[in-house]
Amino acid sequence: MCQLRREPRANLAAGIRLERKSEKGHICLHEYERVSSATLVRQRGPDLQEAGLKKTGRTIPDFSPKSLRAFVAVASLGSIARAGTLLGRSDSAVSLQVTSLERDLGHQLFDRTGRGLNLTAFGARFLVHAEDILARIDAARRDAGASEAGGILRVGVVQDLVPRIVLMVFDATADAPFKPWIEMTTGTSADLAVALGEERLDLAILARRHEEPGMVTSLPMLWLGSPNLEVRVPLPMVAVTPPCPFFDAARRALGAGGIRDELCFVSANLEAVRLAAAAGAGVLCRTKLAEGPGLVPVGDRLDLPPLPTIGYVIETSRSAGSFAKSVASRLKTDLAIALESLPV
Repeated sequence: MCQLRREPRANLAAGIRLERKSEKGHICLHEYERVSSATLVRQRGPDLQEAGLKKTGRTIPDFSPKSLRAFVAVASLGSIARAGTLLGRSDSAVSLQVTSLERDLGHQLFDRTGRGLNLTAFGARFLVHAEDILARIDAARRDAGASEAGGILRVGVVQDLVPRIVLMVFDATADAPFKPWIEMTTGTSADLAVALGEERLDLAILARRHEEPGMVTSLPMLWLGSPNLEVRVPLPMVAVTPPCPFFDAARRALGAGGIRDELCFVSANLEAVRLAAAAGAGVLCRTKLAEGPGLVPVGDRLDLPPLPTIGYVIETSRSAGSFAKSVASRLKTDLAIALESLPV
């Protein structure tokens, strides 16, 4: 028997110790107890003799992460019912997992004699270990980005690119050795950037001003509107709810050209904005990705000022793992090819 970590002899204590079986390399937990000096004469090993410990012969089985999460949730919330709601499990399932953990440990985790559930002295000590184990498991899953056990790949994308990105994401994950759960969020670049910074997304495809670094590719902005739209002063505009890089660029271009405008329609939903523009509500500043039935370039006909280009970037969160980063790298290549091949 060889210990994974040799502690100073003075620090050895009764309780649970992690050891490795040298003959097979299996990692397991053993329990030690304090014994009398007379008993120590029959024990081998100076560490155990000086510490006054002997092995009880009881091996602690592996811990189930589900049981650990159930225990931590009950300990934190003080209620099996509330823990079940948090974990999305039935009360009976949570109770069974906690009871199973107590049976494996050979110790009671909660005092059930009074009102509510209170941690025993052992339960309070074990809670520290359980939280540490779960934190390490979660960190490993984040590092992997996703796992065969149902990892989630959280992708954010601006609305212009949704029809193209959906298929690209499936292609980019097709060769993975597991099948991740893909969770796609659409929204404005501003909202997606916030979600990425708060690590609610693993990667995001955003629209940015072309002069910013790290662009995958760029497209020229266009004035789009109904074929029947007439020139009016002030110029009616429709836009995705600000802040929006397209609306900001349009306002700057109109201001530089001395053209007054008024915002007639806003929505967080790009399709709603496109429909409003196609119905003649006003001019929309986007790229050719937004063109469609009833929505055509109108800049030349209305004598509107030129617009800059808009760039697209793909960014990953600070905690993104290798899988998310590999998907982001593949998407950069595929998106650049797709947008650069669009007809002029």
